[in-house]
Amino acid sequence: MRRGLHQDLNFVLPDKDNYLGYPQYFNKLYVGDGLMDDSEQFNILAHHCRFSPPDVRALMPNDTVKVAIVRHPVPLFESLFNFYDLGKYWGRQKALTLTEFLSRTEEEIKHLISSVDRMGYRIGQNQLAFDFGFDPYFMNNQSVFEQFVHMLGEEFQLVMLTEYLEVSMVLLADLMCWPLEEVAFIPLNVRTDSRLPQLSALHKRKIEKINRQDVSIYDFFQ
Repeated sequence: MRRGLHQDLNFVLPDKDNYLGYPQYFNKLYVGDGLMDDSEQFNILAHHCRFSPPDVRALMPNDTVKVAIVRHPVPLFESLFNFYDLGKYWGRQKALTLTEFLSRTEEEIKHLISSVDRMGYRIGQNQLAFDFGFDPYFMNNQSVFEQFVHMLGEEFQLVMLTEYLEVSMVLLADLMCWPLEEVAFIPLNVRTDSRLPQLSALHKRKIEKINRQDVSIYDFFQ
């Protein structure tokens, strides 16, 4: 966004907040009224949205470069669980800590998650797959999911990894033919190691099983 501001480019923006129709699939109708100048051309779509290739293509120029960023499913799930208090949402009668949640059997965990909708219809299991636009209805259809991952590989010119952010930013600069100064950054809202929960190897494996589609997406782009 910094480069867009310096270059006086047009951003795709919602009427309010920082979500473009989320959790519905992205649609150009969600773009705020009166945010287009006389050029009638958008340059950058960088706000939260649920990816829908046809609708993105309908709004953005034909030569648009698509870039995404993914986080490893284990720290992603831990962060979502604690930030959104999912232990209280899934536990219902009893607020569960992450350790308590993961100490349950896989069948119990599956039941807790499947017995309610996604939190706010947004947050839950396989968050990466959901945000990339995968329909949870096909969660158990491996063939459909593999086609979906292949589509992502075709759509995105670069998928960055949070765990390798500095390297990813260098790759972004190279892709866009920008000087490295354009991708310099200062980390914000990062928890210190002392505030991160210490998960056992067993609990990490459980998180990966709960979010197996996210693991497949992450491994595909790693």
